[in-house]
Amino acid sequence: MSLSKKVKVGLGETRILILGSEILLGFQFQGAFRPTFERLPFHDRVIWVAALALITLTIALLITPSLQHRVVDDGRDTKRLLGVIGRCAGLALGPFALALGADLYRPSGRCWGSAPASRPVSSPAASPSCSGTGWRR
Repeated sequence: MSLSKKVKVGLGETRILILGSEILLGFQFQGAFRPTFERLPFHDRVIWVAALALITLTIALLITPSLQHRVVDDGRDTKRLLGVIGRCAGLALGPFALALGADLYRPSGRCWGSAPASRPVSSPAASPSCSGTGWRR
């Protein structure tokens, strides 16, 4: 595959990842405007702010390759840009995973209690107790 094709595919993939991250960012902001947000315990609000910061960092990392392509490289396809795409997409996984984990941590208290050690580390799909289809506490 040619360099220009690789860069085009890489930039296209990061744009798709940006879209998914923006959806999560919208959910984060929506949560702050819920009437129950003010009644959340302080530590849950701190976790919410941390998750908001992490998803914002994820979006910033994913936007970086497109900006570099336009501003730094004047729209030219370079090997350096291909490396930037890979590094930024890889680095964005960390804050994305932490933000997603923080978002899943808060509601899991309703199902498994408030002690963090009692919360299982699993996906919501593997946990029917929180999805409304299984048993409730």
